[in-house]
Amino acid sequence: MFDPVAGRGADRCCPSNPATVELHAVLHACKQVVKLRGALDPETPMKDLDGLTLLATPVLSLVEHTLKLRAMVGRADRSFWPAADRERFKNSGRQLDGFSGGKLRVLRRTLSAHSDPTADAPEATADVLL
Repeated sequence: MFDPVAGRGADRCCPSNPATVELHAVLHACKQVVKLRGALDPETPMKDLDGLTLLATPVLSLVEHTLKLRAMVGRADRSFWPAADRERFKNSGRQLDGFSGGKLRVLRRTLSAHSDPTADAPEATADVLL
């Protein structure tokens, strides 16, 4: 399968418009999440607090870039989309908006991005990332 994120030289994707730039960022964040997910304890991944903390930055990046891409697509005419897809597009945006703030952002800012052990951050639990 072609991977535009990992390509080198002529095989590397060169985004030519803002939506493609955001799609590229979404793909890159997905790759990071999948790679780091493999590092979690396979028996009890949702109890691996250190692993969940490591996931905070790429998960939040994925949410942020998906919201930006969604906003760009949102300007286009979706009247020809199937009704279920239009509804899913609307509801997923609301759900992502909720994830982009709150506990996930605080966790990422205080623990992942700044490595501040004295910060009062929410506990890294599954509900923060899911």
